[in-house]
Amino acid sequence: MAPACSNPLKADDEHLRGNTLQAYAYQPLLSRHIRLLGIEDSEELHIIHVSLNSAPAYTALSYTWNGELVDQPITVDRSSLKVINNFRVALPHLIKAAKTQYLWVDGLCINQEDDREKAVQVPLMQEIYASCSECLIWLGKSTPEGETAFDAIPRIRRNLQLYDASRVWDMEGIGLKSPGTIDSSLWKGLTDIFSRPWFKRIWTFQEAVIPPEIFLLFGDRVLAFDDIVPLADPLLTHFTSLQYFHANDGSLKGQSLWVAFVKTMHIHKSRTSGSRFQNCFNTLRMLYFTRPWHSTNPLDKIYGLLGLTDPSLPMFLTVDYSKSAIQVSIEISKWYLEHGGDLFILNLASSLRYTDLVYSGLPSWAPFFGNLGSHWCIGVIWQRFRTGVSDSRQMKPATTTTEQKLHVRGLRVDEVSHIVPCIGGKYKTQAEKC
Repeated sequence: MAPACSNPLKADDEHLRGNTLQAYAYQPLLSRHIRLLGIEDSEELHIIHVSLNSAPAYTALSYTWNGELVDQPITVDRSSLKVINNFRVALPHLIKAAKTQYLWVDGLCINQEDDREKAVQVPLMQEIYASCSECLIWLGKSTPEGETAFDAIPRIRRNLQLYDASRVWDMEGIGLKSPGTIDSSLWKGLTDIFSRPWFKRIWTFQEAVIPPEIFLLFGDRVLAFDDIVPLADPLLTHFTSLQYFHANDGSLKGQSLWVAFVKTMHIHKSRTSGSRFQNCFNTLRMLYFTRPWHSTNPLDKIYGLLGLTDPSLPMFLTVDYSKSAIQVSIEISKWYLEHGGDLFILNLASSLRYTDLVYSGLPSWAPFFGNLGSHWCIGVIWQRFRTGVSDSRQMKPATTTTEQKLHVRGLRVDEVSHIVPCIGGKYKTQAEKC
């Protein structure tokens, strides 16, 4: 066999020269064991198996797949292991920035071809990120404008503590009436940073909430996540004002920076809240506000958040990628009916079905969690509407499901036979209106 290449990023060069490396073969993991990528010698990467209970200090990675093919070879344990291009590009920057000698990377440390292993490892991700020494958030390769903005963030943060936000934007040359705001390097750089796919993906939320420390990695530049938190709310307000002020030239149309600003605020709030979403009702709220974020697999709209939910949900719901999104939606609905103590989930189930094909097999009392509607946030729904009120003699309603029907006892409304969607205020009968 030809000698292995010494540089882990040169496996593809070896292939081009005819020195093909043997493909890396994953070995089975023991119970509660994980894999770590050793980077103490950047020229000789290797993988070790360790127990979560006694793992050495390691750095977890949060990054995005973006639907990339797993076709970029790197050298690990003198073998060729294929990864996505985004990770291959990140690797030398990670090696340079990490404070530890080991990395945990989902696309490499979990055998993505083995659904049985994924079903075991995904539920462990809450512990994996909680046990890491730090988490590096890879935003991607830097750009000149992005570097300008990245370097300016600590300064802007300090000034926001001293001055009104509108004055800070004027000082930075990106105020509402500043000449050339939209074309300035700073605004283009801020747009570049907050438009990165990381801010729009579902998995990255719990990966940023759970770890003890998190840092943004933009090329070779490193910044504490806490540095961008004070900018999120002022930038959201400023961005909205700029869209209105520059409405005629269309410069800001189509930009979705609000997603990044809102997500940053949610991450900060969740990191500073001891309880996070650990009750059933707040778990439903989280499933709602995360709905604009993307996942390649609809099941990850749920699986990607299990580390933050009420503890009863991961115990009730088995991670299984062979299930359909309809099956998982029904299971979550049954979980809430059993553990939630009310029928609020029927509030969500009242969303319209787009097509019979999409929702085939979904009962009327179960929301489709793979693609939740936006109707929940309309005004009074959160505060004033709850379907079913517990009887004072029985604090928790008793629910049973038979085939597609939901039966409820212990409520002033004994049985909800079906949900009537609200369509433009048009009702056939007074009962529908009620």
